[in-house]
This record gives sequence, structure tokens and C-alpha cells, in this order.
Amino acid sequence: EIYEGGRNYVQRFVPLGIVFMFYTGLRVSELSALKFSDIEGNTLTVQRMLRYPTGEVIDGTKGTFGDRQVPLTPDAKAIISEIRAKREELEMGTDGYIFCPHEKPLNTYTAIQKAITTYCRELEIEEKSIHKVRKTMISAMIDGGLNLNTSRQIAGHMDEKTTLNNYYFDRSDEVEKYNNFVRALA
Repeated sequence: EIYEGGRNYVQRFVPLGIVFMFYTGLRVSELSALKFSDIEGNTLTVQRMLRYPTGEVIDGTKGTFGDRQVPLTPDAKAIISEIRAKREELEMGTDGYIFCPHEKPLNTYTAIQKAITTYCRELEIEEKSIHKVRKTMISAMIDGGLNLNTSRQIAGHMDEKTTLNNYYFDRSDEVEKYNNFVRALA
């Protein structure tokens, strides 16, 4: 359940925030400062971030890329709808920060990393960092056939080299790699 005190609210929406990051590729600093007003139809405008460790919200995002548009999948929109409905039910309002029960944005970095670590341990897999969520989403875009330049823009990178050299990795197992190799040379 979610309580007005905020703690259980955070515990409930941290998992949704993680899943939302898989659908959007947002940095945690951007997720923390995300508002309902940043969403219009199928598009999310990323235009601010939470500076760590001060908790200050600043206009713009990491680097000099500026605001960017991120398409929202139906599943990402369903997460926003779920949060909006719960906030309305609890009379918390839907004009502020999405993943925060208070008027100030919440530094969700620690809560999200702790949750990811817990999930990895429960699944008995190698522990992953928050940054791996972003890398997985970017790799999925490229693997799915999205143009590299479009993937770069959605990720908020200045050039394709950053996207390709630092964020794209081969998610195939050895059998898939071999089959792709054979198919490519057929």
C-alpha cells in the first residue's frame, strides 16, 4: 500500500520507476525530476534533472544536448496512468513530480540502486548498476532496428560514437551470434 507519509509510496513506485527506465532510457537524475506536465500524448519531454547530491532541480539535462523527446510505449504510458490513478485516489495531486510524494523531487538514486541489487540477488544473477538499465534500453533500440542517429537523440547523446562505443552491447548468446553470422554471410 501507499501511505501519505511517503515512505511506502517510494517503496511502491521505485519498482515502477525501474521498469519505466527500461522503456525510456532516462537517467535517474531525469527520472527524479520528471513531472506529469512533461508528458503529452505519446511523447515525454526530458527538460530538467536533479543534481546530486544537492537535490537541486536544474533546467536542462546532462551535457549540452538540451531538451529531448522520448517516445512512450503503451507499457510506459500504463505505468504513468497507474501512478496518476493512485495519486488521485490518495488526493496527492498530479501536477508535480511523478515519482515523489512531496512537492520537492526525491533523490531516487539510492532507492533504485538498492532495489536493483536486491532483485539481482533474488534472481541469483550478477549484480547490475542503474546504468546497465540505460545501456540495455539503448541496445534494445538498436537491436530492434531503430536508426543509430534516432537512438542517439532519444538517449540524449551528442554524437553517435558515444552511443555506439559506450552504450551498445551485443545482447545475443553464443548460439544467436553464430546464427546471425551464418545468416549475414548466406
